Amino acid sequence: MPSQQNNQNKTGQPARPTHSTRNASRKAAPVEIESEFPETTAAPQGDPEADDTSETLLDQEERGRRTAEQATLMYLSLYHDLEHALLRAGFIRARSTPGSSQPDWIGFARHIERRFQPDRSDGLKLAVTHLLEGGKNQVLRGQRLENYSPLENGIQHDIDWIAELLQHTRNLLVHELNFPGRAGCDLNQIMAAMFVVQDWSHLDPQVEGLLDYLQ
Repeated sequence: MPSQQNNQNKTGQPARPTHSTRNASRKAAPVEIESEFPETTAAPQGDPEADDTSETLLDQEERGRRTAEQATLMYLSLYHDLEHALLRAGFIRARSTPGSSQPDWIGFARHIERRFQPDRSDGLKLAVTHLLEGGKNQVLRGQRLENYSPLENGIQHDIDWIAELLQHTRNLLVHELNFPGRAGCDLNQIMAAMFVVQDWSHLDPQVEGLLDYLQ
């Protein structure tokens, strides 16, 4: 469960998700990223020690790229761990293809809905706000609702939509890795989804136990 301590970093932004012992002990754990909802850094002005402003901007871009890469790997790792735990715990959405199954994210979301408390920490609250109220996410939700079928495992409730966005974020990142240079997912979206996945990993004892076992 995300720590309630040190919710503010030096820039006044919420602290990143706190990793549990099982994640900290992973052999290939991604490097911790610098921030989760970073603001655009203004170009330096009048710095007598800066010999080349353009070089400084390039350094900033490179740092931002590395941060996004680290966040991507960290999110995909956490997501896939939880995905496997859901399948083993019986949260399965049957597919039309025999022998094919996928984790039932919406079913799990509804299962832990009463235990999910976005106000648990400033970081988690900000993450949920971004997922539900972010401009792109609102547009995407509107488009999904236009084509919504009552027979579909729906997205009319906020908890359903959050579960949908966790999968959507994962799909965007995988697409970006497979097709470099194409539009992918911004860092704010990755970090918001990561906060929620981290929190949901601890809301069901069976799932949490399976996560420990899978490590």
